[in-house]
Amino acid sequence: MKPSRLTAVLAATTLATALAACGAEDAPTVEEPPAATQTPDDTGATTAPDDTTPTTDAAPTTEDPGEDDTGQEEEPPATDLPTDPTAYSDVFVQAWVDQDEGLLEQMASDPVILEQMTHWGGHGWTRGEPTTGEDGTVTLPYSDEQNMELEVRVSPEQIEAGAPGVVAVSVREGPYPIPSSAEDYAAAFVNAAGTGDEEYLERLGSDTAINSVDVWDDFVWGTSGVSEDLEDGVAVVTFAGEDDVVLRVLVDRELAEAAAPDAVINALMDGGLPEMGIEDYTLAFVLALAEGDPVVMRYYGTEEVVDAVVGQLGTDGGGDWSRTGVEEHGDQVVVTYADAVSGAELVLTVDVETVAAHDYEGIVAVEVRP
Repeated sequence: MKPSRLTAVLAATTLATALAACGAEDAPTVEEPPAATQTPDDTGATTAPDDTTPTTDAAPTTEDPGEDDTGQEEEPPATDLPTDPTAYSDVFVQAWVDQDEGLLEQMASDPVILEQMTHWGGHGWTRGEPTTGEDGTVTLPYSDEQNMELEVRVSPEQIEAGAPGVVAVSVREGPYPIPSSAEDYAAAFVNAAGTGDEEYLERLGSDTAINSVDVWDDFVWGTSGVSEDLEDGVAVVTFAGEDDVVLRVLVDRELAEAAAPDAVINALMDGGLPEMGIEDYTLAFVLALAEGDPVVMRYYGTEEVVDAVVGQLGTDGGGDWSRTGVEEHGDQVVVTYADAVSGAELVLTVDVETVAAHDYEGIVAVEVRP
């Protein structure tokens, strides 16, 4: 597919700058070739071709345009380039879009620069404001429709001297745009979780929200959510998932509408923890303890349970926990874990019905034995 060109604004700027460099007196003139004439003979009659002259099938002769009369190759004519740094940079970017290797090499001789220009010229570039450095070079920023950023640094001194004027180029991915509505903000957060884009998640969500992702990112969620506002300015954006599971994303509406970072407060599933047995449920709680993550611990234990564990064992994490016992007591199961490092024990009481419903806070009681 042929790469698209720079925006019309950029191209028009380049053309206007180039035209401004030529005055009316300097405008190029085109000389017409002389008209063909017939040469009269001495009698005034025109000379006609001799039809009786035999013809031969001689091979046509062609001249090699790359060689002169001496047999040496001629240099191709140099492309006229603007001397204005901005226009010069625009031409360079357009040459990259067009993958014009000859023009790129004429404008930038550094192999490091040319290596970046060997593929993908981008499209839809829009130029920003140029800045002039202490060394006199001019840096021109560009951005495109695909969240890419390009910087071209040119040397006016080298341009005036007829040398390659592009002295540095950088191409990088630009910052992700932050949505400006609670609904779009929540959708962007959910999509970033689904694609594993940790950098974008960190721009959009609080630590609590990011810690929640491991619980629900394996589910497939609808692409749009329905929102409602709580009294404290928090928007709850709801996404429907598989098997009637619901994800509720809590968004600070004021921050979201200001396109500020960290507007997602939390994301919770209703009745939607992954399917797991009693032992896996309690193991997830203990692993969160070992990682020093009370936020994830709260998915599996009640607030009282988490407060009791953190109050005695802290949030430093670590340890070498293993399950040492499982006892069934009607609609509850007691699971015991021991830490080989500290010697501490956890006796967790689990509600069977809560775990079977994939719901939160299934660990309803705890005994900590230091």
